[in-house]
Amino acid sequence: MAQNFTDPQSFDRGLVLDVLSLMASGRQIRVFGNSSHGICLDGMSIAPVFDFLLRFGYIRPLQCAPGEFFGLSYGLTRKGYQFWQDGVRWWKSLSIVQRLKVRLFGSA
Repeated sequence: MAQNFTDPQSFDRGLVLDVLSLMASGRQIRVFGNSSHGICLDGMSIAPVFDFLLRFGYIRPLQCAPGEFFGLSYGLTRKGYQFWQDGVRWWKSLSIVQRLKVRLFGSA
């Protein structure tokens, strides 16, 4: 089932959009160990949205670089890139008050 940013589903749209924006610019999610504290993107813990992104196919595991033993990397899929583009369009359609609500509460 495809998600979209206007669905009333409960996911933190602000955090998801931040994560997808960083990933669309080439950043990767790094996962170290089994703890949710080890799920990071540019030093930011993204554990609250990681499972959501993985479950809906917006991110995928990448091949480990030679000599890399202690972590997994995840990159953006085509579906994730499209979801990010939809999210940017949705974000631009919001008023300043709605954007503030998204940042504070996760939805408008």
